[in-house]
Amino acid sequence: MKVSAQEEYGLRCMLQLARRERAGKAQPLTLSEIERIIDLQVKLLRVRLIERHLELELTKAAKEYIAREGYDPVYGARPLKRYLQRHLETALSRQILAGTIPENSRVTVDFKKGQLTFESVPIRKEEGE
Repeated sequence: MKVSAQEEYGLRCMLQLARRERAGKAQPLTLSEIERIIDLQVKLLRVRLIERHLELELTKAAKEYIAREGYDPVYGARPLKRYLQRHLETALSRQILAGTIPENSRVTVDFKKGQLTFESVPIRKEEGE
């Protein structure tokens, strides 16, 4: 799968933030910076979901929860990617394999009652497509 120039630029920015942290020249990342990194990682996941005709959205609450749980000020943004793999991608994959989330769906990830939740609704095809 091909990554767009914008996504490649975003990943380079994420790496620069991580390097900046390692160099010890910067303060820990802010919540908004961590959320930008989450957005970039989710974009890459969306590209992989296209072949199953799935759309993925995260609510603000889900992003904030992932940012708090996945970011470690000592290790920087590196644990965030692993957290997303374990808690978002794996959970989503299991639901797809179980048939809970069918193809041609829009999946909304939210944070409710102390955990990430997944809700899917069918995507309606527009006339003429």
